[in-house]
Amino acid sequence: MSTTDGTLAGFRSPSDGFLGDRDPDDLTGTVTSINTGVGLTGGPITIAGTVTLTDTAVVPAAYTSADITVDQQGRITAAADGSMSAMFDPADPVFHGTGTSAANGGVGSVTIGVSASTTTSTSVAVGDTAAAALRAIAIGHNATASFTDATAVGESATAVLNGTALGHGATASFQEATALGELATATALQSTAVGQSANANQPLATAVGHLSTASGQRATAIGFGAAATSSFNISLGEQAVSPGNDTAHAIGRLTLANAASAQAYGAFTDATATRANAFGYAAQCIAADAAAFGSSALADVASGLALGHLADTNLVVNSISLNASGVVGNAQPVAGHELAIGLAAGAVVVIGTFTNSHKLGVVINGTQYHIALDAV
Repeated sequence: MSTTDGTLAGFRSPSDGFLGDRDPDDLTGTVTSINTGVGLTGGPITIAGTVTLTDTAVVPAAYTSADITVDQQGRITAAADGSMSAMFDPADPVFHGTGTSAANGGVGSVTIGVSASTTTSTSVAVGDTAAAALRAIAIGHNATASFTDATAVGESATAVLNGTALGHGATASFQEATALGELATATALQSTAVGQSANANQPLATAVGHLSTASGQRATAIGFGAAATSSFNISLGEQAVSPGNDTAHAIGRLTLANAASAQAYGAFTDATATRANAFGYAAQCIAADAAAFGSSALADVASGLALGHLADTNLVVNSISLNASGVVGNAQPVAGHELAIGLAAGAVVVIGTFTNSHKLGVVINGTQYHIALDAV
């Protein structure tokens, strides 16, 4: 057989010898030997031979968490048992050190993330640069649970001893503090802040709601923008504010109790003087020891009392304004007539005993009358 053009030139028969008109010794071609390259052995082959794979330095065996080296031809040229830092270990059934520069704290700890670190056993750090102490849990980019039993979950969340911080930038920076919400801050012993940017910065203070602030010891602020700024204050409602002393309370939307022992209850209600009490929508009590009860009631003089819708003490000292439902206008005392009663049409008022020189002011259908009463 020709080795140059592929045409049949001669053939040896095992029994008959050579067929054709040419002797095989006369045949010629270009392949005279076969050499073996990298990873093979057996060459050169000139007539007959066997090509086999070259043995490497790898010892045949079963490897655990194998570290291997592969050459350009795809052969494994080196193999050895690897470490257990990122694998399951039956004797210590948790994951350790998954991530570049991850630092494992010990038995029972979980460390996952670039530069994540657990500083002691039974702690959990998950996330880029997350860090956790003994029995602490830190989950999220740059989350830090830096003391025993702390829990920090969220980007840049921070918690200390027994503290809990949940949310982006949430901070529970004192023992047993709780901060829940984006940028929520609880910075004092056993303080609680719940809501975006909520802030509880005194011991046992509680702030619940977006932008709420409890900055007095044991103060409570609940609602959007609610603020309780003195010890034992209570503020409940959107932007309710009680900056007075430890007995001031503001409850309702946009309520204000900003003096010692002031009480404000109801939307847009103000109690802005010492021991002032305002109850009802838009009720205002702006003088010491005064009280306003009713929608838009106004007690604007010391010890004044305004009862009913639009009742007004009218700056008369020690006055009482009583406004019955349905009255046109409002009952307003005047000097020397410290009691004003507004009556609806057909209403009857029973009045008790009066002493000499006492006067009674009565408003009927919007017209005010003054009655002088002598002792009987």
